[in-house]
Amino acid sequence: MRPFKENRHRCYLIDYNDNPLPGILKLGSDIDDYRGQTKFDVIVCSHVLEHVSGVSKLVNRLRDLLKPDGIIYAEVPQEIWSGLKMDLDPVTHINFFTENSFSNLFLANGFE
Repeated sequence: MRPFKENRHRCYLIDYNDNPLPGILKLGSDIDDYRGQTKFDVIVCSHVLEHVSGVSKLVNRLRDLLKPDGIIYAEVPQEIWSGLKMDLDPVTHINFFTENSFSNLFLANGFE
């Protein structure tokens, strides 16, 4: 978020991190904490979707929080396909995506 903040964009955070960068307003620990009406131009969802049990529900919620011409930038790891040993990450990653499954997640939830 640092480049957005450095370019004078208002930045908000939903994360378990209790120490956001100065000038970034924390809206909650998870998406269910956010009760505001603000719609966003850009939502960055970096290395989150692989941890969420209701991934489709979350993607729908994120879509609802975007302005009509808003965009979402989402990123997930692909280590599992290159040989990540499950004993190194036994619990935290509960979703594993291929390029097609990642794309289909967003298409199935109303994204273009």
